[in-house]
Amino acid sequence: VVQRLAEARPQLIAPPDSAILAPDPDIPQRAQAVLLQANGAGCLWLDGHAAAPCGRLKALVPLPLPGSHRLELRAKGSGEVLDVHAFTVRALSAPHRSGT
Repeated sequence: VVQRLAEARPQLIAPPDSAILAPDPDIPQRAQAVLLQANGAGCLWLDGHAAAPCGRLKALVPLPLPGSHRLELRAKGSGEVLDVHAFTVRALSAPHRSGT
C-alpha cells in the first residue's frame, strides 16, 4: 500500500529533536524567541502547556529558560501524542571582561 504524503502522520519539524539552542548575548533576553513548527494538523505543546491554538502549524514563542524542554504535537480532540522532540536551551554566559 502506497501512502500519500498528505496522509502521512503529522510530525514536528522545529526545533529538531536533540537541538541545543544558545541565546545571543547581543540581543536582550525578552526579544529572543524560538520557532515551533509541525508539518500537519495538531496542537503544539511545550513543557506540558499549549504553545499555540490547535491547528497552527507554526508558533514563535519566547525562548524558554535554560534547561531541558519537551515539545509535543498532540492530536486535536483526543490529545494523543503524535510526535515528541526534546531540546536544550543553554544558559547565557557572562560576558568576558579583561583588565578589571
